[in-house]
Amino acid sequence: MADLIREGQTTRRTPIRQLIQRHRKGGGAVSDKFITVHEAAAELKVSRWMIYQLIWANEVQSVTVGRCRRIVRESFDAYVSGLIADTA
Repeated sequence: MADLIREGQTTRRTPIRQLIQRHRKGGGAVSDKFITVHEAAAELKVSRWMIYQLIWANEVQSVTVGRCRRIVRESFDAYVSGLIADTA
């Protein structure tokens, strides 16, 4: 195995590392469309439970990927814009 690495061959983990590097360089278009529940909670400075309540009340749209819940960024931004518009 070490001989393969020395010769410049890739290991099984190399493609994942390349994807991470592309994502960090801005090539992650899909990641711009979705945010995690934790990220949404941090952005609004509320608990994750509050974000789940917004999802259940259909205030924001979300999708499930495997066992992970992701919030559609566009619907989250629209919800935040609505909050700002209501205060004005």
